[in-house]
Amino acid sequence: MADYGDFRVLRLRGVCAAIIASVVAGAGLALPAPAVTGGGTVSPDWARPQVRIEVGEEQACSGALVAPQWVLTAASCFTADGASDEVRTGAAPAGTTATVGRPDRSTADGFVRGVDWVVPHPDQDVALARLTLGVDIAPWPIADAPASAGEALAISGFGRTEGVWAPDDLQAATVTASEVTDVSIGLSAPAESSAGACEGDAGAPVTRSVNGAVQIVGVVVGSAKNGCLVAPGDGESTARAVRADVLADWIDRNTVWYRNAFVASYTTSDADGDGHLDGIGGYNLADPNDQIVAVDYEGTGRLDHLLIYRPGAQKKYWVVKRRADGSFERVFQNADAGIGPVPTGGTVMLGQARDRVFAFDCHRSGKQDCIVVYRPGVVSGDSESGSYSVFERDPDGGYEVVFRHKPARLNAASTQMLALDDHGAAAGQHLVFYRPGAGLVTIRSWIFDDDTEAWTSGPDVYTTESAGIGGFGVNQARDRMIAFDCHRSGREDCLVGYRPGVVASDGESSAYRVIERAADGTYRTVSRQVLGQLNATSDQLIAYDYDGSGLMDHLVFYRPGGRLVTVLPWRSGAGGTWAAGPAVYSSTVGIGGYNLAQPQDRLVAYDNNHRGSPTDLVAYRPGSRTAWVLGRQVERGDAAITVTRPAGADSIVETFDYPVDFQHEFTGTSGRVDWGTDEAEAMNFELLSGDGGIIWVSCSTAPEDGVGVVKVFPRLLNGEDEVGEPHLGQTAVCFKVLGSSGYVKLRVPSVLEVQGDSRSPGAGHDLDATVVNLTSGDERTERVERDQSEQFGHVDANCDESHPDFPDVCNETLLELRIVD
Repeated sequence: MADYGDFRVLRLRGVCAAIIASVVAGAGLALPAPAVTGGGTVSPDWARPQVRIEVGEEQACSGALVAPQWVLTAASCFTADGASDEVRTGAAPAGTTATVGRPDRSTADGFVRGVDWVVPHPDQDVALARLTLGVDIAPWPIADAPASAGEALAISGFGRTEGVWAPDDLQAATVTASEVTDVSIGLSAPAESSAGACEGDAGAPVTRSVNGAVQIVGVVVGSAKNGCLVAPGDGESTARAVRADVLADWIDRNTVWYRNAFVASYTTSDADGDGHLDGIGGYNLADPNDQIVAVDYEGTGRLDHLLIYRPGAQKKYWVVKRRADGSFERVFQNADAGIGPVPTGGTVMLGQARDRVFAFDCHRSGKQDCIVVYRPGVVSGDSESGSYSVFERDPDGGYEVVFRHKPARLNAASTQMLALDDHGAAAGQHLVFYRPGAGLVTIRSWIFDDDTEAWTSGPDVYTTESAGIGGFGVNQARDRMIAFDCHRSGREDCLVGYRPGVVASDGESSAYRVIERAADGTYRTVSRQVLGQLNATSDQLIAYDYDGSGLMDHLVFYRPGGRLVTVLPWRSGAGGTWAAGPAVYSSTVGIGGYNLAQPQDRLVAYDNNHRGSPTDLVAYRPGSRTAWVLGRQVERGDAAITVTRPAGADSIVETFDYPVDFQHEFTGTSGRVDWGTDEAEAMNFELLSGDGGIIWVSCSTAPEDGVGVVKVFPRLLNGEDEVGEPHLGQTAVCFKVLGSSGYVKLRVPSVLEVQGDSRSPGAGHDLDATVVNLTSGDERTERVERDQSEQFGHVDANCDESHPDFPDVCNETLLELRIVD
């Protein structure tokens, strides 16, 4: 399991330090006493299963991981469509995400996954949310025994606190089980404490520790909300939770995942009845030269489109994608004219049968949204021979060249290329050149040149003329290499070199090596294995995400024409070692009904379900018009149901409505205590919603570390109501940016200027300000740089001062401020 290191501090909400030191440790938080008053570090094994769920910009909740792909949370979190209070077994609301293993939301720790499926409980306000991809975090077990009255427990979530709408850090507190019924637990704060749950804590786990191991005892579903964005009052600090032990059987039945068997979600047919198979997406796959590669065509970070090309005389390439019904459609077709500019001599790229294509992260964004087309082997009179070009999407849906190079590494027709993730970097890839039979290997970096302001190839990371790499000789013509995630880090920054075919005098035959980059910059073998699945020279090898973990950490060995398929997992061992585990799938009759009976058959890893990782396979047979899409079928849980989960008075689902009452520290010299919606209305503007990343504050708030407040200046004419507070001889409405992302939706009338929050060079935040013209109804969004101001209304340069209705014709209302991340 990956080691994510120590997580940031938990701030304890409104709880006496002495009580927390003694009680929270017993409830499973493992907080060291010296750090309690200001917060303390938390064991990663405790914090990592915590989850924050966001249903777009509609609602948010907390939760806990109970299986690698499943989160236990509140069902009422998923009623965000506004049509009803119903929650159905089925697809999650669009835009639902889960952040797992990130107790400090200002960091990049853990995982952000989509949520694609929701299973509500038939009787309780509880649901299971399925992640599009699993996570490499150990889930918390469900307690076998219920809480007992008087037992000290812990609650932890991402909800509001006394003075913070959207805290960066996971919040934790101790509570007491005051009442235990057949299905629920009443929770109350200890005598000297005001601990409780607030909006955003719905679905938060209630935990205990047994022999040092955390168990889920309950799920928080309601609260008295005492001390939420206001000082705690005299009322009770109580909360309500559903008992986890009574949910255990339901959780076991419904936390299902993939079956072992593969099934076909698409098979080629003769839909038009012309007596010929139709290929895929209208592309007929009728030529033996046809090739398929998975690409990130839309720049989403998903390899969920297929680029199909026919190099040679026809110079053809198409891009196809899967429809919702499982069929495929063409989204782009070239004019059978190759790709890129027509050269002065020779043929355009894709004009030769040896031309090849692969996906590439040419913007170092973590997305393989570009492609590389290369033509190995120098041929006299062909200016494109021995060259490669990097292409990005053009506005018309095709591809345009951003870089072209003719390196000596491509002089031989046997040279091959592939993309390899940049080891140690969060994004970006290298280009690998290797020449089977010669031992030549070069790994070349890809960089942005500040001088030319363009992407280009950089220095070599590794190069040799004849020595191979990491113990893999690359000195046989049948040697091949692929990129692989051998550290299970989410980065394919290792190489697998393999030599298919048994040769008695060759000790490397039928073997594969997994090769990593060492700390000193050299490459070394971390695992070598001789395998029967590589006994034939036709054997092929690809990397694949077999278990939906988001990691390309499985190896698929297959034998075209021989029907053999084996999938091996990659596992960590003692002492930091790595090795392949026992086969998780093996077949001698093909895969998922596709027989792999012909030598031209190929498999391609592909993100068929838009999960964010290639969890499916495309099996195709060029020249025979055949393509199948294969995947592991998801098991079924309980029968689908529809339940009603209305938000009651004690609901603690975060709805992102701007708080009616809001007490915070950014009051300046105003003397004002409350900064909620009622007070804004009294100042003649409206606060509608937000996520706590930008909040209304006093314009007299002092700058901190060179960051002040964002100032919005409205128009002030005789007879009009003043908007905002007096400031610098005018009136203004001011906002504090509290995070690296966030927004506030509002209505500030007659806005004239929005001023950035920078008070020293480099400090502050860039914002997008959206306004609406009250005469035309047109909306526009303008960038407000951190150290600049932007003009609106009748002082905007585009306002027509000669218009008979000037200045009212240019009157604009501010609708939204949003941080530019």
